[in-house]
Amino acid sequence: MRTHALFLVLVLTLPACAVRTPDIPLTETAAGPLVNALEQRRSSFTGLKAVARVQTERSGRKRSYESVAILVKDQEKMKIEAYGPLGQPLLGLSWNGADIQVRKPGEEPMMLQKQSGIERLTGIAVDPEELCAVLSGNMPRMSVSGAARAGCAADGQCFLDVRQDGRQWRFQVIPGAGSPADLQVLAMESYQRGRLQYRASYENTEVRSSYRMPTRIVLSNADKKMSLTVIYEDIDVNPPLLDNDFILTGDGDRP
Repeated sequence: MRTHALFLVLVLTLPACAVRTPDIPLTETAAGPLVNALEQRRSSFTGLKAVARVQTERSGRKRSYESVAILVKDQEKMKIEAYGPLGQPLLGLSWNGADIQVRKPGEEPMMLQKQSGIERLTGIAVDPEELCAVLSGNMPRMSVSGAARAGCAADGQCFLDVRQDGRQWRFQVIPGAGSPADLQVLAMESYQRGRLQYRASYENTEVRSSYRMPTRIVLSNADKKMSLTVIYEDIDVNPPLLDNDFILTGDGDRP
């Protein structure tokens, strides 16, 4: 059996300070079943409607929001709005599939570029499509054409590396014994030209509408000393969602 072999090959093709091998022995395994399970998991998710607590940290400075409304429609639309203790709107971000709007207290919504809009709110540069994937514990939409390798450890954890257009994603999962709904995603890492963009870790999984949903998500970049922690307190998976749901509310309004 070949342990670490596939990840050593991947590491040798990237900068030495970038993708590192996992700290546990791995045996190479077929990547196809893991890719298929992740894709089936993604297709079984249509959206979520949730109330969450959110904490951001940038260079040691922490900020907490006790009431945050989060709407996600597949990987097509998203809205995040934070409210104060009296229900007053604080921060807001809306993506309608094309444009991003960001609003701060007392300001009109501003149109921003996709990544800069997300970075302004979270501190981490990530496309809105991928943030939708992160918030639902899914893999981003991608075309996997043989550029995938996988290895599994004795404790049942598996690591899947997928490459596309200079990007690399690493998924840490526990395969399900039966349906794709049994698959548990533990973490996802995104690399650009070998450099870590972010790591998303998933905890406290619960099954909602036959979908295994993490209720605590940490999106981070240790090198930039930035993190975003989302703790879902009330969540509805795969609810009906309308286009008007993704419009930022005005001052004094609350969904």
